[in-house]
Amino acid sequence: MEPILATTVNGEKNYRALEMHMQRIVGARVASAFGQAQFYETKRQAAREISSGFTNDNRDEDRMGVDGQANRAAFAREFAAQLGMKAYGLSALAEGAAKAYAEYFGSEWKPYSRNSARSLDRQIADAQADALGF
Repeated sequence: MEPILATTVNGEKNYRALEMHMQRIVGARVASAFGQAQFYETKRQAAREISSGFTNDNRDEDRMGVDGQANRAAFAREFAAQLGMKAYGLSALAEGAAKAYAEYFGSEWKPYSRNSARSLDRQIADAQADALGF
């Protein structure tokens, strides 16, 4: 992507467009891993509640299925385990993308924030608070 996104300005390479693009790619990987981890935790908690006798008054979920196969609690545990593997894989992918970004650009990846600078009003309020000692 460097030949396409890196531009030459006054004889020097400008990598800002490439950096912005890579920030978005790493951000998408991190967001995907985070979302999958949240989904896994929800399903893990549900499987735990279904399987526990203390939190589940109706223990029909532990009975063997009518066909003699696994029951609802076993299916919930298996599904949560599959989601855990996916969450781990996406986490490793996001970590690798962030490390590659840091290696290429020489700075750690940070999530994009639209307005990271403090406004003038906020700076004035901070200066007043410092002057007053709070």
